[in-house]
Amino acid sequence: MKYLVFSVLLTIVAGAACVSSNGQEKSTEATQPGDSDYHILMAEIALQRHEFPVAASEYHKALAGSEDIELAARAGRVIYEHGTYEQALDAARHWVKLDPEAVEPRRYLVLLHLQKGQVGKSIPHLQQLHSVVETDSDQGYAALLPILTESRDPQAALQAMTRLADDHQDDPTAQYSLAYLALRSGEVDLALDASKRAMTARPEWAEATVLHARALLADGRTDDALTLLDERPEFREDARLRLEYAILLLAADRPEEARLELELLLGEYPRLPGALRTLGFLEFQEGNYDLAERYFIDLLGTGLYISDGLFYLGSIAELDGDIDSAASFYSQVTSGDSLIPARVRLSLILYRLGKTDEALRSLEQVAVSDPAAGAELAAARGELLMRLERFDEALELYDRELQRFPDDEGLLYARSFLYERMGRVDDALAELEAMLRRNPDDPIALNALGYTLADRTDRYEEAFDYISRALEKAPNNAAIVDSMGWIHFRMGDKEAAIEYLERAWSLNRDPEIAAHLGEVLWASGDRQGAEDIWFESLSENPESQVLQKVIERLMQ
Repeated sequence: MKYLVFSVLLTIVAGAACVSSNGQEKSTEATQPGDSDYHILMAEIALQRHEFPVAASEYHKALAGSEDIELAARAGRVIYEHGTYEQALDAARHWVKLDPEAVEPRRYLVLLHLQKGQVGKSIPHLQQLHSVVETDSDQGYAALLPILTESRDPQAALQAMTRLADDHQDDPTAQYSLAYLALRSGEVDLALDASKRAMTARPEWAEATVLHARALLADGRTDDALTLLDERPEFREDARLRLEYAILLLAADRPEEARLELELLLGEYPRLPGALRTLGFLEFQEGNYDLAERYFIDLLGTGLYISDGLFYLGSIAELDGDIDSAASFYSQVTSGDSLIPARVRLSLILYRLGKTDEALRSLEQVAVSDPAAGAELAAARGELLMRLERFDEALELYDRELQRFPDDEGLLYARSFLYERMGRVDDALAELEAMLRRNPDDPIALNALGYTLADRTDRYEEAFDYISRALEKAPNNAAIVDSMGWIHFRMGDKEAAIEYLERAWSLNRDPEIAAHLGEVLWASGDRQGAEDIWFESLSENPESQVLQKVIERLMQ
């Protein structure tokens, strides 16, 4: 009832912004700052105005000294979605204290602790959540997977599940969950062992068999994986399991066999959404866009996987040069895993059309409707602001989001790159050095620091050392191979630079690699070769500023 009253009062509190006859704003005297009710009211007004950080801050103030469970729940949700990390942690703890049996605030605490790598602090809350779901479901520990897979730190989530599963070696749900998270984190041996224990403990559980087959496939044992499923008769009778088999064939890089299985499935079940979606994806990957389009249109007719269907139809339209249709399809994606890539593609289309304000609004709308995607969207919005050379706005955006996600690597890398673009090279290097101190063997951090030193300083020996260490850990990473080519160029070895850059180009046709390769070819006297690379890449990436700038700089 309290919040209904506040909603009615919103029009009254608009008096806080009412204007007197002389044009000056008059402040309301209805409430005084420091009052819980005042802060609730200010929070609700901020929400209506889409001033979400303000709303979170006001709700956080309202919680001080309050024992109202309804307020704790309302404030906790808003603060988790829009507040700083510390505000969210404080609000979730407050909510749990007032309502120890509530599931939602414990979910928040698990995710917040895992986000900071505080595995031990997440365990009591996971145990409490497990005790709740155990009485209502036969999923057991598998019921925790939706929470753990939402974690921004997959390794922390795996460590948490490892601790939970250690004391439950014979619990198939614990071992299944451990195997699932291990496979997701690339820990194949652990996934193999845990999924085998899950199969042994519950032989009739088809999902455990499927997961073990996926682990075998990840271990390079394709024939063993397929034989395991072939030996189970239900995998040839149940449509859902037959679909899993087809997906496994596709993952094993056996597209023709996968296609045959999927087409047989559709022959029996013409509107089976999973089969339509997988076939559409297969044909898209194979470059058979007309067939892919047909499958994705049929998929829309089933009412399932709508976002995926719209995204791929937009991608096909964009490849065909039908920009209007592509923009229409992308704009209709409103949820699911395809939401962010669809809105990023839409914003790039709008940017290319010169509709920069619309491009930014498209991304901001998603940030409002899906706050959980804040970090990913912030990176995309910041990139767009950088392209527009609105550097101060981009920096403000990154700083604000890093208050919510303090250790988010994507945002930290983006901010370091922004510092570099702004000419704040020392700040960029300090950011990257701090990241490397946290993860000394991370090839991405090693490469980022090495490349920045190579490109923006004369500290070439240091740069070469960092990039060499990165290349040793990830020898087929195109960005790192590109960096090795660039540092050779900066150190005067054009021949070695061309060798590395050509290899990087063969691994990934990224426009920045094309820019580097072309520049080294140009400096080596092969101007025709440089122009061929640049304009070939420019035809694929017409909006690439890095290509445009190197062409303008060297060909003018």
